[in-house]
Amino acid sequence: MSEIDLDADFDRLGVDSAVAVSLLIAVEDHYGVDVAPEALFENPTLNALAAYLYDQGAPDLAQR
Repeated sequence: MSEIDLDADFDRLGVDSAVAVSLLIAVEDHYGVDVAPEALFENPTLNALAAYLYDQGAPDLAQR
């Protein structure tokens, strides 16, 4: 099993607009945090998005 580079840009990971929408819906459903699509452009890596979500009120992300 290969590891995902948490600092790789989403486009490098193959995240297109359909995957981005699915990601935003999954984050909202799982963590209860509404994420604007622009947030993915402003936080273009998994680490950056996790930090953004933490700042937006999803502190339990750090423990998952």
